Amino acid sequence: MKRVINKMTTVALALMALMASCTDKEGPEPTLSVTPQVTDIEFAADGVTLTTGGSTTFTVVTNQSSWKVFPDKTWVKISKSDNQFTVSADPVTGFVGPEAAEITVIAGKGMATSIRIGVQQRGEIQSLQVTPSNIRAIEFSGDGATATSGGTTVQPVFTVSTNVGSWKAESDQAWLTVIEQDNTFTLTAAYNYSLEPPATATVTVSAGDAVPVVITVTQAGGALPSLEVEPSDIRAIEFSGDGETATSDGNIVQPVFTVTTNWSTWEAVSDQMWLTVIKQENTFTLTAAYNSSLEPPATATVTVSAGDATPVVITVTQAGGEPLDIERELWTIVDFSSQWNDNVYGAKNILDDDLGTQWHTDPFDAAVNGMPQWVIVDMYKEQKISGFIFANRNEELSRSPKRIKFEVSSDGETWSEALVVNDIPQIMSEIMEFPCTPVTARYLKVNVEDVWEPDGAWTYISIISIF
Repeated sequence: MKRVINKMTTVALALMALMASCTDKEGPEPTLSVTPQVTDIEFAADGVTLTTGGSTTFTVVTNQSSWKVFPDKTWVKISKSDNQFTVSADPVTGFVGPEAAEITVIAGKGMATSIRIGVQQRGEIQSLQVTPSNIRAIEFSGDGATATSGGTTVQPVFTVSTNVGSWKAESDQAWLTVIEQDNTFTLTAAYNYSLEPPATATVTVSAGDAVPVVITVTQAGGALPSLEVEPSDIRAIEFSGDGETATSDGNIVQPVFTVTTNWSTWEAVSDQMWLTVIKQENTFTLTAAYNSSLEPPATATVTVSAGDATPVVITVTQAGGEPLDIERELWTIVDFSSQWNDNVYGAKNILDDDLGTQWHTDPFDAAVNGMPQWVIVDMYKEQKISGFIFANRNEELSRSPKRIKFEVSSDGETWSEALVVNDIPQIMSEIMEFPCTPVTARYLKVNVEDVWEPDGAWTYISIISIF
């Protein structure tokens, strides 16, 4: 019995010694540290530059024989060397960064201890550039024609560069307009009628979430529109009956006037058909038609205007004239496009001064009908023409002329346009007069280019003459 107990004691002591030996071999607790000590880092879109965190290279200190580091997202890249590791990221090509990731560092058998570092990455930064970049303040002149910046004349045209899909440039004042075209915009200023500057305008250029670009625009006080018409002492003119001579206060004058204005455009308009205004660059000339009546025509008023400037008014009269001897009885028809029955509707009928007769073009022959229709008249001698006389036939007018072109010639071969009349009234039994710029010619060609009936197959005229 004593021997059994001794054996048991020996076994127990051996076990205790073995356990003590195993405990001595396990060693101290595992330790792990990573420097710099950060909990989170954030990359820019390029995957290299840090926006927060301070460093992409970390040093690992541990009392274990081995350690590991790994990310939980594939966009995070780890490069390990000795006791260090470096973190980088795939580049981002959009404006939104990837899902947040986490890096885990572990050390020891069974991975006894670990450290975690959060990783984030931003998307691309939305960018906006407006060039010239040194122009952020502009002043327009009062008339809006000139722009300056820093005392130097500039063109108010800007170019926009951005990685955002769209951009816009907006003005906060009605007097300043922004005109966008492709990747540029232009600033235009309205005419400032006030002597005071308008409210300062702000042009804001924006693109997505990029930092906006602001351009400040001012305008100088303007000047009221001005208008001068020279000679300034001629505001009343009288033409002779034949329209050849103009006088003012009993003195012969040239009816030519020069216009000076600070407005962009001007007009000179006569309210009577016998008086024509011929405008050319900064001048205008008055011409009077031949007055074939013994009585003076209605007084004409020529109004010269430019924007809101005070208009200039010239009053024009004409003396009674003498009947124009055109020897119409000697006129003949030279040629025509078509006619229907020479005895009844021949082209010669336009010369008989009878509203009961007519020239009727051929309505049936498809080879000659349709527009235009024309007739050529030999007026016997060179005639001074101030306008044309026309009359519709004295019956149904569905296909009466709507547009006529009057051409003249000295030899019957070379033609020049004297007048085009549109929307001729559909009126029966009435002589119509259409003034033109005075011209001298022997031959007259009357071209009917359009009629009121849509099919336009034929037309008719009762009387053609001149005055």
